[in-house]
Amino acid sequence: MSDQVRELIAMTWIAAPPAAFCLLGSAYYAVTSEVWAAVGGLAALWLVVPLFVLDERRRSVGGEPA
Repeated sequence: MSDQVRELIAMTWIAAPPAAFCLLGSAYYAVTSEVWAAVGGLAALWLVVPLFVLDERRRSVGGEPA
């Protein structure tokens, strides 16, 4: 085996764990940010939908909209 091949293997062996860690970290961040975006969207619906329901009830009983 030539010295260049050994050096390439050594560099790959040294560089692979940090690269894998970075890839896993960015994948974890992407998944968790999507999860938090979904949670935020559900929370927004949970807050906004009752306002529309209350507004419709107010209109149905003849009250003026706010």
